[in-house]
Amino acid sequence: MRMNNEHRLPQLGGANYQNPLTIADSGQSPDAQVIPDPYVLKHNGEYYCYATGGPGVKLLRSKDLVDWTYEGYALRQEGQKNFWAPSVLYDNGTFYMYYSSTPEQEEDPHFEYMKVSVSTSPEGPFTYVKTFFGNFSIDAHVVRQDDGAFYLYYSVNDYTGTSASRPGTVILRDRLIDLLTPEGKPELVLAPTIDEEIFARNRFGDGRDWHTIEGAFYLQRRGKHYVMYSGNAFTHEHYYVGYAMSADGRNWRKYPDDFTYSPVIRRNERVEGTGHHSLAMAPNNVDLWMVYHGRDATQQIDQAQEQRQLRMDPLLWNGERIWTPGPTYAKQDAPAMPAFRDLFEDTDGEAAAANWRTLRGEWTRQGGKLTQTSHACAAAMITSSAFRNYVCEVSLRWRHHFLGGVYGVYACYQDDRNYVLVELDAGRGRLTMHEVRGGIRGRATEAALPPAFRFDCDQTLRIEKLGGFCRVLLGGVPMLRERYGLREGAIGLATRFTSASFASIEVTRHLEHREGADDEFAALFEAADTSGVFASWAFDQGAFVCQTDDTAAEQTVFSADSLPASCQVQLDFVVESPAASRSVVFYAAYRDKQNYLKFELDLASSEVRGHMCRAGDVLDLPPIRLAGGCERHLLHSFRSRKGHDRLFVMLNETILYDDLAAFDGERFGFGCRGRARFEGITVTE
Repeated sequence: MRMNNEHRLPQLGGANYQNPLTIADSGQSPDAQVIPDPYVLKHNGEYYCYATGGPGVKLLRSKDLVDWTYEGYALRQEGQKNFWAPSVLYDNGTFYMYYSSTPEQEEDPHFEYMKVSVSTSPEGPFTYVKTFFGNFSIDAHVVRQDDGAFYLYYSVNDYTGTSASRPGTVILRDRLIDLLTPEGKPELVLAPTIDEEIFARNRFGDGRDWHTIEGAFYLQRRGKHYVMYSGNAFTHEHYYVGYAMSADGRNWRKYPDDFTYSPVIRRNERVEGTGHHSLAMAPNNVDLWMVYHGRDATQQIDQAQEQRQLRMDPLLWNGERIWTPGPTYAKQDAPAMPAFRDLFEDTDGEAAAANWRTLRGEWTRQGGKLTQTSHACAAAMITSSAFRNYVCEVSLRWRHHFLGGVYGVYACYQDDRNYVLVELDAGRGRLTMHEVRGGIRGRATEAALPPAFRFDCDQTLRIEKLGGFCRVLLGGVPMLRERYGLREGAIGLATRFTSASFASIEVTRHLEHREGADDEFAALFEAADTSGVFASWAFDQGAFVCQTDDTAAEQTVFSADSLPASCQVQLDFVVESPAASRSVVFYAAYRDKQNYLKFELDLASSEVRGHMCRAGDVLDLPPIRLAGGCERHLLHSFRSRKGHDRLFVMLNETILYDDLAAFDGERFGFGCRGRARFEGITVTE
């Protein structure tokens, strides 16, 4: 079954959504249901969507990406109209909105000039600060790199406007000296290369066609850089979202090459005008979702009315390649929620007590924040549940005091004599992490914070834990990593003789290799004979590599622990030599040699054969041949999802299995006959 023909993923049950997304509007505004060029920002556990509007920038708000509320306009600017393609970035207490607009009296859209406005709140109102460029400039995306530097991606007309072959709108990149000042040394990222990017034929009467590449959105994954973009015009048949890849972030190549039309998403029989998207992290802070505009293809295009509506679909990966099952129009499973989440909205003491255990301090909920007010103790509040492998995001701020302040998050708390603590120190300007075992405090790992860092505004700590390995990011920038002996415990909020507020906490049980955590990750797997000896395997930088020349015997590795009742598993594999490899194997469910669900890809025929074994009785599933084959030297992906007693399994974009879950308490496994490499292994509850 090919997903591109279905425009959906199988439903497992539970919470769902359907495109176009639901938008509640208490004011009954006629503009509330049309949301062009949506840009989604996640802040303090909530979502804010900013969109193109005539009199100003539209604003929506949501807690789950599914149900949205129209909030009116986040920005209006006297004397300006046609506010195009806003994007918003939060840094150090300030929200920066990048957008384009024209003077009210101007009818020529080429006077759309890029501007920046600021606010201390995601809802606004935003206040105009400056105009960046004195020429047509649109579709900003400002990104922060791992080194803390900011870059502006945007589109202009004049860079290749005089080209004799393919003139058009292109995407540039410029470093920002600060969030209000481009360096002024733009570099070309992407330019038109194919006919499907033609916006208007013979636009100037001299035979030259005008092309459009716009709507840049940058992301980074596993050392690779990506820029997604929209090509053509949303009213045209070939309008689409594509992407380019780069190994260094400067030299780009479209996928699969500069001269092949290969959309990530484009029109189908029910939806058209699908493009100008942004990416948003699901509430579980692991899964990416593509939020875009599209219009109902069954309705006649009305040039006098805006018809683009808010839509979303999951952004998925086929090895290093991006894909999505969209544009969908039937019900789909909603974005995944974390295992633990508290936005501190209610004041129900009983509900709070069920999820938390207060150790010390004076904790109150008010105004969407949890505040510890006592300056007389080292206060702490911990979760009732324990966690081992997880991703945790906490929004926190210090309440200014002349004595300074130390506050943060327990990454692992067992008791007062055994814990791992991550702290912000306002007095010393440091981020620190240390372990206490048996009451003895170990050496602290620390990083200096910039002199302008504000402790008294909302900051986001992200902790990624794998066994005893902890990696800490602050504002999306990697800061600390360290190994500790403590592997499982509660997560907690802490202050030390100071007061601090917490706006949100989200914890997702998630297993993924992290740089520097090879031993912790490898320990989560075992060879098929359960001896713990990987005779045919080597582990290299997060990848299991099978090195045997025996193509007859199956070499398999299994997860040491059982899978959660509801989870997603993904792993990538690559086979470099046809002569040295016969097949690749994925066990979506494995209890023992008598009970399993297995899929084996024959590399010669590109045929997948499935086998369901119960109590030793084997049922052969109908074989499935991969359309397009299994190209060597490229990463390919097995993916399984289960929940609500259902399970589906995919190889790349092909569904191999969609039926009842196989067993309870099973593990997953992978292997091969011959040589192969397996990497990118993740398990998300």
